[in-house]
Amino acid sequence: MNRKIKINGNKHILHNKIKAKLGLTDKKNQNVFYLEGGTFVIPNVEYDDFQQIMKDVESSCKKTMKRKLFNNKLFESNFLMNFEICSNRMKKGKSSYLSFQYHFKQKNNNNDSIVTLKQNNEEFFAELLSDIEYNITNYNMNISKTRKN
Repeated sequence: MNRKIKINGNKHILHNKIKAKLGLTDKKNQNVFYLEGGTFVIPNVEYDDFQQIMKDVESSCKKTMKRKLFNNKLFESNFLMNFEICSNRMKKGKSSYLSFQYHFKQKNNNNDSIVTLKQNNEEFFAELLSDIEYNITNYNMNISKTRKN
């Protein structure tokens, strides 16, 4: 069974609009881990093609992550990212749930435990969540931990 730790339940993570947790993909090989979470997305305007807008949001998040990992001393620059949202049902003022998942690998076969990873990198993960929020709100959409309709 994989071990998971919530990272935004702690007061040190200053993000209140995205639920997220950190976990291991393999408890025996602790150098590969993931950050997964979700938020409700509420468009403030009507777009002709929400599917393209959400692809643009995902692309922006991917570019931001590549910049964050370039020359990063702790994590390798290769990562996997997945965003899922039912964009064909999106409408102005109606919330839709966005889930995301990032997979990272620690450099130099570092096998820090998930607890140590969380403690030593809370700022990095908080910035990542803020980047997701920034990329979504750039397209005139709000986010929330709870459904608001």
